[in-house]
Amino acid sequence: MKNKKLLGFLAALPLLASAAANAASPDTSTSQMQESKLGVTVLQDEVWAFRPQLGALVFDSPLDNSAQSRAMIGFTVDWNIAKAALGDEPTRFFVGPSLGLLYSHLGTGKADFFGSGAQSQGNFKGGGNVAILPLNVKIGFNVTDTFRVSARTGGNLIYRSAANVLNLGAKSNTDNALWRIYPNAGGDFELGLSRRVSLMIRPDLTITPEKDLFTGTVGISAILG
Repeated sequence: MKNKKLLGFLAALPLLASAAANAASPDTSTSQMQESKLGVTVLQDEVWAFRPQLGALVFDSPLDNSAQSRAMIGFTVDWNIAKAALGDEPTRFFVGPSLGLLYSHLGTGKADFFGSGAQSQGNFKGGGNVAILPLNVKIGFNVTDTFRVSARTGGNLIYRSAANVLNLGAKSNTDNALWRIYPNAGGDFELGLSRRVSLMIRPDLTITPEKDLFTGTVGISAILG
């Protein structure tokens, strides 16, 4: 009797070992889902993002048409409507508005990169400032989970503290403050660094009746949802 019980116990050992192994090993699909949620899949999960940026504004001087550049600082805010509509489902597409504020101190027509170091010339008062408010639609595609390429277009609303600091067309020959909106085209190149942080390179061209403007900025993005 005891021998039969012992033989039955020994026969059951492989089944018990198999059950224990299955319990100890993680489910592959569950593991992959957790990795998708917790790993570096930052871009496909992005809904909102706040992007502080530094870079340069490149333009032609109204004094002599020489190429000039000035430091630029600001931020953009992006909303991925495609991801918001899908809820918890990941998506490789970005479709939504890209808004923001970029600022540059131009100084005089011959100032240095930070808008200082030159005397007033012509109509320039030495304190020219420019603010650019992007009002863009952004369409992008995640080439991988951590790299996205996007195109942007729409308009840039531009404020000049003195209109003649930039020759952008009509009314650019006065020293009065001026607001004007111009069409633009640009792109975003984004690299996911962690679950909530990504690096962005943002070139942009503002198209005006006279001298076009180019901005190039680099930013660190804080992904908010």
